[in-house]
Amino acid sequence: MSDNDLTGKVTYDPRAIRQDTLDAMRGDIVVGLIEFITNSDDAYRKVKKIGKIEIEFKGLEKPFKYSITVRDHARGLSAAELKDKFLTIGKENTDNSVANRGEEGTRGLFGRGAKDVAVFGKVRFKTIHNNKFSALEIDGFTWDYKILALDEMVTVDKYLELGLNEGESGFSAEVMVNETRSTTIPNSKKIVEYLSNHVALRGINENQTVIFNDLRANQSSILKPTKPKGELVIDKEVTVKGYEKKAWLKIWKLSDRQLSECDEYSLHGIIIKDKKTNFQNTFLDLKSRPEIGWFHGELLCEEIDDLNRQFDENESNRESVDIKIVEKNPMRLAKKSRDGLDRKHPYYRSLSIILNEELKPLMDEIANSEGSDKSVSEDLQKKLDEASKLLAQLLQETLDEEDLDGDFDGGPGPEDSEILLVPPHKIIEKGKSGYVTAWIPEENFDSSKVSLTFGDTPNFELLTQSQNMIFEKHPTRKIMKATIQIKAINFGTTEIILNYGNENIQSKIECVVSDPDPTLMINELIFEKDTYYLSPLRKRTVKVFAPAEMHKDIVKIKISDNGVVVPQTTELRLAKSKGYCIGKIDVLPGKDEGSFLLSAIHDSGSVETNLVVKDINPNKGPTITIDPKNQDSVTRSSLIPLPGLLSIQIYLKHKGIRKLLGVYSNDKYANIDSHVVKAVFSEIVATEIANYVIETDFAKRPHLYRDPSSLIRKQKELMTKFNVAMQSFLLADFI
Repeated sequence: MSDNDLTGKVTYDPRAIRQDTLDAMRGDIVVGLIEFITNSDDAYRKVKKIGKIEIEFKGLEKPFKYSITVRDHARGLSAAELKDKFLTIGKENTDNSVANRGEEGTRGLFGRGAKDVAVFGKVRFKTIHNNKFSALEIDGFTWDYKILALDEMVTVDKYLELGLNEGESGFSAEVMVNETRSTTIPNSKKIVEYLSNHVALRGINENQTVIFNDLRANQSSILKPTKPKGELVIDKEVTVKGYEKKAWLKIWKLSDRQLSECDEYSLHGIIIKDKKTNFQNTFLDLKSRPEIGWFHGELLCEEIDDLNRQFDENESNRESVDIKIVEKNPMRLAKKSRDGLDRKHPYYRSLSIILNEELKPLMDEIANSEGSDKSVSEDLQKKLDEASKLLAQLLQETLDEEDLDGDFDGGPGPEDSEILLVPPHKIIEKGKSGYVTAWIPEENFDSSKVSLTFGDTPNFELLTQSQNMIFEKHPTRKIMKATIQIKAINFGTTEIILNYGNENIQSKIECVVSDPDPTLMINELIFEKDTYYLSPLRKRTVKVFAPAEMHKDIVKIKISDNGVVVPQTTELRLAKSKGYCIGKIDVLPGKDEGSFLLSAIHDSGSVETNLVVKDINPNKGPTITIDPKNQDSVTRSSLIPLPGLLSIQIYLKHKGIRKLLGVYSNDKYANIDSHVVKAVFSEIVATEIANYVIETDFAKRPHLYRDPSSLIRKQKELMTKFNVAMQSFLLADFI
């Protein structure tokens, strides 16, 4: 039998389970509790009764921080049901298969959900069903389970343990939070507030009696959501374009405007729901409108459940499914992370159309009313309009820059560390060995402080242990270096970490099935492209690549003619998370067109590339408008992207601006033309455009923004660029 004839099932490793469940829970214990509470509500639905759900919060000893238990008095589970529901990942929840499942089915996510909560440390499930006791626990680090009891005759102690009266059935789910998953104990008042108003629990808190008991403080609270007060302005059936079932839309205009962000806890927002589940509190495409604080509503869509079921059935019968059905339902609409609806789904777009048609006119009416008063002088508005034109040009030039950030300018990289592993990303062929070099400063070097940490995987073998590392002086730099040998036994990924004193640095080791990224295999000096096309008088950054071992080497730069200005040298630096170095060459053409030869010269050799300077029409970027509005909002400003237009709105009644403006009289604010207000306007506009550039670049190159410092650094750089442009118009008289 050949290797091609072997078949089998792919193993779902505990590490992968842990990663998936961490993503699902998002590190938020409230998300885990929602799973437990909705499970208890589902149990009451199944027996068609209203009941009590008790939440118990208590401290624990190490290695745990605390535990939270959720109990109900519904029906419990038999031993077979307990194993079936909690020891299999991804199995369909058969409770959803009932004929009227849209009303009486449960919210279970096909066997995900409650067991995912184990990722916080450990979960323990206990149940009494028909006077039989069963229990099991799951370790969220190893994903091993332990059955504690199966269909044992129940005792009085067990009834007391589950808070049940003798003869009752019920279920208990407890999460024990490990101290490595939670460094602090959450505030119980905050938990009560969050659980009371979370969009997924609002209906449950109104229909069931949900009690939160803090055993540490001996306090008890009943969870009740805050009810909005306002006037019902829309109550009608609406068509969901492209889909069979209609939806029902209700919208209230609130008595008091809400100034917080619209999220799962906020009073304002449109709740997207079916008859059994609240999926999301949102305004969909209208979320950036400042008028959202005036509205609360519900959009009842019974077809959401049908589409979820249909998609999962299509996955099971994918060979026979109609392609037209797939086009209308290409992915699961309700995300299994309980993070709302998938905005890429066509149904989401159809819901957005409903709100644009029904809610947007109400928002426009409020906007016209609030913005009817003239708020800025004609002179200031004229300067804002002039600045907008320059900013639009500057924005397009920035977006056109191929090296907006470069692979090493986005934040602290490996070159900023005192110690290094070269390269930071290494590809090794299966069955062969590869080498990574450790670099440590020569000054006060102490080999006893050196240690290596290697990923726990059978796919790689560390052949050079810490105690076997041989350090020698680098021939040209003041560093000590040692070679580390690693063997790739099978395909996969791991990492090696070099520890020295209080510092550590890591290198990614990879053995891939497909052809590796050729840039990871660079072994000589090379330009990124054979030819670069430049516009006259417009600076362009050109990249030269080199092996990782050339880190911090100096490369000489030469140009064949004086018509282009280039630096004399460039320093090679390690690219973030890559296996090579990059040298950045800023090239500034003159006003004349022509062809030029650019050379990079190193001791190991030289390379050349062609520069062609030609006057071409630049890309037409979006128009920018700056619109100060006599309104309040959650934020000082917002940037609303429209086709071919970026509308920057500044809200003058925001508390961060209003106090600077002075008294309002004669159709304007007293201080609206002051240099302080104009400086604030400049900073606001620069921030909005900088953030827009970062978001646009992040969509293309997310690897450049892996930590907060990289975002902050890039934002400061861009803000300075756009702020200077704004101030040249608004503050010309003061500068």
